Amino acid sequence: MLEGELGGQASVATIAKLVATMNYQNKDVLVGALVIAGYDEEGQGQVYGCPIGGTLSQEAWAIDGSGSTYIWGFCDANF
Repeated sequence: MLEGELGGQASVATIAKLVATMNYQNKDVLVGALVIAGYDEEGQGQVYGCPIGGTLSQEAWAIDGSGSTYIWGFCDANF
């Protein structure tokens, strides 16, 4: 809908902010962290982490899910 109103593609940052807002506004119902990633001409490759509660942070990489604690250490050491 946003892209239709803008007449073009929305940026990854804009989509990430919309997701974070929806997550925050529904924090009593949604109980999952989210990873938002994509590519656009403005910011090129981007990755955002959005944990439970709707905080948004741009990261070099992000992982989530069961077992992510294990793989997090590997990625942190080798990325």
